[in-house]
Amino acid sequence: LPLMYQDRLVGYVEFFHLSAGQVGLDQLASVSALADTAAAVLFNARRFRVSEQEAATDTLTDLQTRRSFERAVALIAQEGKIFPLSLVLLDLDHFKQVNDVWGHQAGDAVLQAVAKVCRLWTREGDLACRWGGEEILILLTATGALQALRAAERLREEISKIHCEAYPQIRITASLGVVTWPSATSLTLGECFARVDQSLYQAKSSGRNQVKVWQDEHKAAF
Repeated sequence: LPLMYQDRLVGYVEFFHLSAGQVGLDQLASVSALADTAAAVLFNARRFRVSEQEAATDTLTDLQTRRSFERAVALIAQEGKIFPLSLVLLDLDHFKQVNDVWGHQAGDAVLQAVAKVCRLWTREGDLACRWGGEEILILLTATGALQALRAAERLREEISKIHCEAYPQIRITASLGVVTWPSATSLTLGECFARVDQSLYQAKSSGRNQVKVWQDEHKAAF
């Protein structure tokens, strides 16, 4: 029996009549009503799943949204199975000039190219989100400070190699901040976000196109 909802086929259901003899009209009516209910439930469940996926994904970059990322990181931290964790926050250098000189379409193309590199660069189990504007935040699981620094340097180099075919005159570089979260009890999630932001600020104020790592002395350094 086809499951139809708003003239759309959403699935099929098969019923079996265990008793001998023909199926009565009352039974057919009950089956039809049950099929209608099942079709509506299935349709709405699929629509909810699609809406949830869309809400969790940034439409421009195909990275996670900030809210989705924060929820996912909080769950990972709560489980506490893959520490140490490291956060890498990158910001595109002089991005405002790209928008001002070549327009927002060029800025979008640059963001998409950088996001693609980030998706290819991250491993299974890592997370990446559009943190805001031209900032991208990445969670590296089971990654200590030195490993995170090396990974961030590789990412910085890969970003500097990006070539936008439609805008070959644009040179892309990024500044990156890194913080490592040794254990669930060592820092709060909010403290990690604040520290990686401060590390990024140090990278930008020190000349851009570089990586700065948060250290215990309350300053960012290589």
